[in-house]
Amino acid sequence: MSRLSQAIAEGDGISVLVEVTDGQEAAAAEQQGADALAVSHAASDLRAGSQLPVLLLGELPSTPGSTADAVVVPPDADAWERAQNLGIDCVVRVADADDLE
Repeated sequence: MSRLSQAIAEGDGISVLVEVTDGQEAAAAEQQGADALAVSHAASDLRAGSQLPVLLLGELPSTPGSTADAVVVPPDADAWERAQNLGIDCVVRVADADDLE
C-alpha cells in the first residue's frame, strides 16, 4: 500500500490533505493533524518540514526522484503509465461520468 493510500485509509472516514508551498507550512499542517500534503509543484524542502505523504497537484515530473508520493492525473492510460514508471502513485481526476468508462 502506498504512503498516501495508507494515510487516507487510517482515519475515521475523512482525511485532511492540506495544500502547502514550503517546509514551514508543511510542518504546521502536520502539527495541526493533516493526514497528507498537497502541492502544486515539487518543493525540495517539504521533507525537512514534514514526513507526511505528498500529493502533487501539478504536472507529472519528467524524471525520477520527485518528493511526491502520488500525483493527480487525468483518466488517461499514458499519464498513469508515466507516473508508474517514475515510481509515483496516481490519483485519477474524474470530472464526469464519461471519465469512468
